[in-house]
Amino acid sequence: RPGSNPGDPTNTGIHMKLYEVPRNTLVFVPELNEYIWFGHIDGMYSYCKTMNDEVIHLAAWTEVEIDDPPPEAA
Repeated sequence: RPGSNPGDPTNTGIHMKLYEVPRNTLVFVPELNEYIWFGHIDGMYSYCKTMNDEVIHLAAWTEVEIDDPPPEAA
């Protein structure tokens, strides 16, 4: 995915820790190189779903990107 590095000038996403993201937000996880639906934080981990509807629990401090606008709206 072009622009997924924080220093990349072609990057249009907003970088933040997962615990800073609003509930029920589509985010890109550079570490996984995929989009996920972030549900909510539950202690040190999160409740998220992959695009294949699989539940995953990422650490609350995982670095993510929020696209502006999200890919579906582009």
